[in-house]
This record gives sequence, C-alpha cells and structure tokens, in this order.
Amino acid sequence: MNDPTVRSVAISSLRPASMVGDLTLYSNYDHELDTEVEAKLRAAPDVSAAHHAWDFNGRVWWTGTVWREQVWRYRQPVAEYESTDLRALIAHVNGEHGHE
Repeated sequence: MNDPTVRSVAISSLRPASMVGDLTLYSNYDHELDTEVEAKLRAAPDVSAAHHAWDFNGRVWWTGTVWREQVWRYRQPVAEYESTDLRALIAHVNGEHGHE
C-alpha cells in the first residue's frame, strides 16, 4: 500500500501511550471506526486504543500532531507507522498486515 500520508517509523522511536481500559478504535471484524474513541484519543495523547485484526493487533494513539500505530504479532512489535490522517493510517496497516 503506497499512501503518501503514511510513513513507516522506527519501532523504538516513541513508546506507545498506555492503554486504559478496553478502548477499541477499530476492528477488522466489522470494519467500523469508533468516532467516540477517536475523540477520546485526541483529548488524551497519553492514551492508546486497540486496532483488532485476525493476523495482528495494533496500538493507536494521537501524539498531538500525528496518529501512530504500533503493530504487534506474537507478543512483540513488528512495525510502526504514522500519519496525519487516521483513516489512511488504518487502511495502510490493513494493507500491509492483513485486513481480516
């Protein structure tokens, strides 16, 4: 997937924000973005939410200027991406790591 608004970043470049409770931003089961969770993340840059998928799990957070997603497989991070466009970020991650 080649979206100019999304770029790959080093996994160690920034620790993901902590997950508070069971916030799910996006699930590949129903392909619905929870806009209430999106608003919560924008209001609290120190919080992350889940992107659930069959082949991976992602942690998504707002840094105050860009969206970040860290992709995990088998209990370890395998990739990290950032974008100013949340929907482009999710589409890119799904394109790279599986949309199911």
